[in-house]
Amino acid sequence: MQYCPYCSGEVAEFDPRFDMCDSCGKRLYKFRADVSRFPAAVGRESELREVMDCIGDDNLPKARSILEGMIEEKGDDDSDILALLGAIHMKEGEDGKALMEWKKAVEKLETFHNIDAYVCLFASTISDHIYYSEIEFIAFDYIKYIDRLGEVIYNRLNEPSTFVLYLTINRIYRYRMEELGISSDDPTFKDVVKKLFCRLVEYSRNYKALISLIEDMLMILGYNEETYVEDENLECHMFNLVRAYLLAYTAEMSDADLDRVMHYWNDDNCKQLVAEFDSIVTKAKGPSPLDIFKVRKDDVFDIAASVNAYVKKYLLLDTPDVPEQSS
Repeated sequence: MQYCPYCSGEVAEFDPRFDMCDSCGKRLYKFRADVSRFPAAVGRESELREVMDCIGDDNLPKARSILEGMIEEKGDDDSDILALLGAIHMKEGEDGKALMEWKKAVEKLETFHNIDAYVCLFASTISDHIYYSEIEFIAFDYIKYIDRLGEVIYNRLNEPSTFVLYLTINRIYRYRMEELGISSDDPTFKDVVKKLFCRLVEYSRNYKALISLIEDMLMILGYNEETYVEDENLECHMFNLVRAYLLAYTAEMSDADLDRVMHYWNDDNCKQLVAEFDSIVTKAKGPSPLDIFKVRKDDVFDIAASVNAYVKKYLLLDTPDVPEQSS
């Protein structure tokens, strides 16, 4: 059974372009990395063809000018136009302006059936900006940025969306690196995907999907359980511990248990998980050079015990009689 990443309802295949959630009616798009599909996804392919042609030709000033002319003529209530304008700002390296336009676009949405098309548009341009900021040594706190954008979407939808935003960015970033011939052994590639993946662990509400995601990520990052210490791959070891404890604790769990977890966690209270897992990551990396003399010799960090406690909290094993919350 597939679950909608937004509302956790059941998902059915609708047509070759997207699946459909039976509960909330959202269209879940299959071609997630292709910005050019956005106009078709929102039903405005002919109207926005010239803009997309300009983007395809890398003529961003002209594309921006056309969109700004449309806003001047029709007003700034068109969420599709604002979303595209934000994407162009991001492509031009103006991430602050992009966030402003995307916030307005999401706030002006009248229906949420096509929100996943917006998520794909945001994710594609953010993924590209992460890459260019890394190679050009441009300061871009992409984790803080994505967190803020996820918050904007969640506040409007009142349904968890940060996970699917991170998942889409992670996959598109990996796809882009593969297109560019950049190996998963590249230090920058590893650093980016590990940071993105920490958030996937922290915001996932579907433990079955999370186990599969971790297995996929460990393979991509070349994790070896026997040599992770020599490989200086402790972060991957943490992911593997999460996977191991999830497998152990969920072996006999029912679909009702899965529903309980998925309905309890949301983008607001998942911040508990973010704080706890980020703390584990920080401790596992060891003290910074400035803090090293503050660490007591008997202050030993037990990574397995910490991850075990985290997984139990995530699965609500130490929280009896948790009331079911709407997502």
